[in-house]
Amino acid sequence: MTLVWFRDLVISISGLVFIGVLILYAVLAYRFYRRVRPLLELMRAASETVQGLSAFLTGLVTMVRGVSSGANAAYNLFKGKGGKQK
Repeated sequence: MTLVWFRDLVISISGLVFIGVLILYAVLAYRFYRRVRPLLELMRAASETVQGLSAFLTGLVTMVRGVSSGANAAYNLFKGKGGKQK
């Protein structure tokens, strides 16, 4: 048995160990994904809820700003600042 034979043996064993570790990591990653998937679905649903709430509040704020602007215009009109009265 020469040194070249031992070198080839070490390279072969290292390759097999690397493939085994790679398969182990793939299995662990898949198991982790399967455990986290329900949490990801809950987070997606919560995100959609927050997005809907944000759209509703944007509309509400726009309406309140419009009413406030209208009330301010009416106040200025009756106070005498907005019309052509002298």
